[in-house]
Amino acid sequence: MKTKTLNRNFIFLVIGQASSMFGTVLLKFTVSLFILDLTCSAALFGTITAISYLPPIFLSPIGGIIADRNDKRNLMIALDSLYGIMAVLLALSLSFSNVFVLITVIMVGLSIVSSFETPVVQSSIPLIQEKESLIQSNAIVSQINMLANLIGPLLAGLLYSAIGKAYSQNVRIIFWGCAICFFFAAILEAFIKIPQITLPPISNPLHAIKNDLGESFHFLTSKQVYVFKAILLNAAYFG
Repeated sequence: MKTKTLNRNFIFLVIGQASSMFGTVLLKFTVSLFILDLTCSAALFGTITAISYLPPIFLSPIGGIIADRNDKRNLMIALDSLYGIMAVLLALSLSFSNVFVLITVIMVGLSIVSSFETPVVQSSIPLIQEKESLIQSNAIVSQINMLANLIGPLLAGLLYSAIGKAYSQNVRIIFWGCAICFFFAAILEAFIKIPQITLPPISNPLHAIKNDLGESFHFLTSKQVYVFKAILLNAAYFG
């Protein structure tokens, strides 16, 4: 049953999301520093970084469809577990000679997982919160994401400078720490109770994507005032 903003389910979701987000940002930024230090090539570093941004562009619509039609709690547990497994693989990959290839593949894997995680978390909030608390709840989750993206790179830079270099096995300590963050998030998410919503099965995935995008476009065009305000707020924040 839904209650006030800081109910049990939302608290577990927030703590799990905080642990997962900080782990994700810390892991990705550390890997970026590792690749740059390992290759000494800004061009190669930029190419790999650009490739890692491609999966969310193409897979986010599919992630939304999957999030709407499956058990959201189980999806969150599975995604954070995958994050944790990839962090463990990163730590173990340092022992191999072709570490660069392995890290590149895992970087792409991290981006693929992130394409599905965001829609799952966002679509879970309305199911565990009262309508009157949605704005505050979404703001809390957004603030966590902002803090993670602000503090994560700074922490990654400090830790990498202190204990890890491309030719030092000590960098695996950071990867193991990230793995702990992900598995901790998955454990917390196992205690979240999210009501199930039954939707018709997907007979044509492309048709489902088209319908979802159409509904999103209709919402944006019907709420132009709010969209304009959001653009101004983002421009003021990032400007």
